[in-house]
Amino acid sequence: MIPSEEPPNPGDKYKRAVPYTDDHGVRHFAVLDLYDVMRAWGVDCQALGHACKKVLQAGQRGHKSRRDDLEEAIVSIRRSIELDEATSSGL
Repeated sequence: MIPSEEPPNPGDKYKRAVPYTDDHGVRHFAVLDLYDVMRAWGVDCQALGHACKKVLQAGQRGHKSRRDDLEEAIVSIRRSIELDEATSSGL
């Protein structure tokens, strides 16, 4: 996480500026990249990562509705569960 006074480029769909106040009461922005957040939380399944992206950006990417993105996230979560089950059963 890199503190920055400027929000990210509006064209960068995977970054968000998150405001925070430091110990001295000064407001800053931390620019967070979606993929860095998933790495920090240990999301290592591609299907689950796809679902995270769909949920966090539902309807915001311009070519699908919020509902479409959320339905696709459900499909991806189900696939992630299938992959977990296959791994735990030794397949």
